[in-house]
Amino acid sequence: MQLDWRRLDQEEASRVLANIQSDAFDELFKKDSSIEITVARLPFYNHFYLYRFTTYATMPSLSLEFIGNGAMFYLLDGAPDPIYYANLKDPIQLSKRNILDYMQFFFEKVEGSEGDIELILDPATSPHLDSASIETKEKIMKRYDGIRVHYELEPECFIVTTPCYFEGTLVEAKIAVLPNGGLDLIDHKMLFGLGGMDFDFTDDYAHDSYYGI
Repeated sequence: MQLDWRRLDQEEASRVLANIQSDAFDELFKKDSSIEITVARLPFYNHFYLYRFTTYATMPSLSLEFIGNGAMFYLLDGAPDPIYYANLKDPIQLSKRNILDYMQFFFEKVEGSEGDIELILDPATSPHLDSASIETKEKIMKRYDGIRVHYELEPECFIVTTPCYFEGTLVEAKIAVLPNGGLDLIDHKMLFGLGGMDFDFTDDYAHDSYYGI
């Protein structure tokens, strides 16, 4: 997802700073005159935006990100809760057009208990395949079946089948995305296994509901 960042002017920045309530933020940013605040629209919210606060008083520079609407802000700290709070305050609007944007945003900002998940939207350009042999890349591309999205009525959710990088392994994952933005990793199998054969993970890994709420 490509974000269009805009830098706030001094008046806008002052209003935003007055509404930030975070001990970590106060300690690092509130008294820093060099702070830069940028904002980007998120396509699955009507009123909440992504805010990035950067201080150049440290080497290297340091940034914190919040989801907010200008008056209310949630610090993105690696837990799913800030995104879930935003989904409730500004009811998330999911569609086939923006579902991959939401998933990519969620997995970039949330640290999973079983390992981070990174969507692979285009295996041909994925950095995770840079070290693979030409033969391995060709086999993966032959087995790549694209990203599939369909909508279920019972229970109501989007089902997304997509290649991703999970626990240090290239896998094909089936992920349910609920109307409230909750995610559930239903199933996953290796995109490329030993000898070019798929195999299923254990039952414990086959259904991982860490991202569900």
